[in-house]
Amino acid sequence: MRNILLALILFLIPKQIKANEALNEARSWLGYHERKNRVSLKKFLKIDPVRVEWCAAFMNSVLKKAGYKSTNSLMARSYLRYGKKTRKPKVGDIAIFKRGKSRITGHVAFYLGTEIINGKKFIKVLGGNQDKKVSITLLPYKRLLAYRTY
Repeated sequence: MRNILLALILFLIPKQIKANEALNEARSWLGYHERKNRVSLKKFLKIDPVRVEWCAAFMNSVLKKAGYKSTNSLMARSYLRYGKKTRKPKVGDIAIFKRGKSRITGHVAFYLGTEIINGKKFIKVLGGNQDKKVSITLLPYKRLLAYRTY
């Protein structure tokens, strides 16, 4: 029994460390703006952030840098099929949102928490292409499509 518990702990710890590495990598880009930091972002994202919607490219690059696979897609909703669905997200999990009225467009970012403001529920996320930069923002819970863990 003790050996099983130890094996389980050793199995889970590296996964959490890697998840923290992904979130730490994302945090290291906080404030980078698509125009002011275009050269750096272009090199990291492998796309031009001024010309392409880049939230999914940011997620792809961060996950790859932390040693994870990504969807390799520029579609935010591609993350609806990534990892495992969860209803109880942890800090660093992935949150996917709808954007506009389209069933194709979306937004993807790292989950940081949930906040209630004036009786309305918001999801706090860290992501790319939020006001044309890497930032932390609040998005309405009603736009949430899913949480995914990796």
